[in-house]
Amino acid sequence: MACSSKVESRIIIPDGSYCLVKPISLGGHCHSKVTLVISGSIVAPSDPDVWDNKDTHKWLYFHSVDHLTVEGGGTIDGMGQRWWATSCKTDPKNPCRHAPTVSTDGEATGLVITFHRCNNLVVKNLMIVNGQQMQMAFTTCDTVAVLHVSVFSPASSPNTDGIHISESTNVEIKDTTVRTGDDCISIVSNSSKVQVRRIVCGPGHGIR
Repeated sequence: MACSSKVESRIIIPDGSYCLVKPISLGGHCHSKVTLVISGSIVAPSDPDVWDNKDTHKWLYFHSVDHLTVEGGGTIDGMGQRWWATSCKTDPKNPCRHAPTVSTDGEATGLVITFHRCNNLVVKNLMIVNGQQMQMAFTTCDTVAVLHVSVFSPASSPNTDGIHISESTNVEIKDTTVRTGDDCISIVSNSSKVQVRRIVCGPGHGIR
């Protein structure tokens, strides 16, 4: 409905709300600007079995949505604790199992929140916590601003890159805190014109 509207649309998750959300996609092309206001909490299922027979590479997935703003001061919680506990990187005796993350070839195949082919995108004033693996990704995007975002997962959580940028251009990340178990910011696959300013990074592996 929001994408089909010919006037600017707002989707609001109000303050105090708690939304348990299974894998979901918002796809364009949209007829007007869309703003997603997250003032409450969006929470993933805690049980990895919910992803059986589903694409584990996607949870909150936005694709081909131009002029999108995601804001609101709320929290997105990936509920990654059981994924980490059963990871083969935590205990080699565990079977290796794909968690919601980004594929190795850089395609938009998910994680906590993925933006694929989204241009003129703004993500601001949000907290992202406990991603199953990578927390937030931008793949094949152009003109992206990430402002005043906090990304947290424990230092012991495996493969929890904070912000992943792949095949994207004109990306600005500033006034943001990333504390995860892997790279704070990873930049791959011919991404260019990426500016990172006023970042708090650690205990992860830095920016690379």
